[in-house]
Amino acid sequence: MIEIIKRIAKQTLESCRPACYFHGTVTCLAPFTVRVDGQRDITAPALQITKEMQGHSHALSVGSTQTAQALAVGETVIVLQNLGGQHYLILGRA
Repeated sequence: MIEIIKRIAKQTLESCRPACYFHGTVTCLAPFTVRVDGQRDITAPALQITKEMQGHSHALSVGSTQTAQALAVGETVIVLQNLGGQHYLILGRA
């Protein structure tokens, strides 16, 4: 009974954090998967990726183009977890 109460108290405290971040490793590109804590795999729709991390090219005002390289398997990323831990956002490369 005491262990159950301890577990509930711990879960309550963890769910009150507005956000926290982890370092994760890209493990798969299709579907895009990131492993955090060395054990949890996160994929869409729970995992969101910013445009800058997806890889794209766009024109600069000086007439040249700038290319953002897409993430690759094995790269380490910084992952932001929202309140309650239901959604994650890749902030950038670590």
